[in-house]
Amino acid sequence: MGRDLSALFDPKSVAVVGASDDPAKYGHAVAAQALRAPDCRPVHLVNRRGGTVLGRTTATSLAGIGEPVELVVISVPGPGFEAAVDDALACGARAIVGITAGFAETGPLGLARQQAIADRVRAAGAVLVGPNCLGIADNTTELYLASRPAASPC
Repeated sequence: MGRDLSALFDPKSVAVVGASDDPAKYGHAVAAQALRAPDCRPVHLVNRRGGTVLGRTTATSLAGIGEPVELVVISVPGPGFEAAVDDALACGARAIVGITAGFAETGPLGLARQQAIADRVRAAGAVLVGPNCLGIADNTTELYLASRPAASPC
């Protein structure tokens, strides 16, 4: 029997950790894409400094959202990724997409850190895409969590 991937491709709710108003950052592009289909699911933007991103008020942490989030996209620098994964799992995330670098591609120590993260995610019963991915997109569920717009299916 295969794993249930509905939290990854058709989540009930999404949070973008590392959402940014800086167009040079992936957190800006991913947040903008996540907001393309606001009627499909709640989209929460998280920026540790607070304020607004793309005109929307941000939470300063996942816990600050105040409700469960099924899919968490983490777009933060490598040193903050592990803590963000732990926060996502603590908040009940069933799927995590990691848009960051500095793990397996850096050598044995980075590989060990990446494997430890994957083991924690798996032990929590969640799924992980990344690190070192550029996001995901699914036109059939109007889920756009990548740095570039997905092409129309038509």
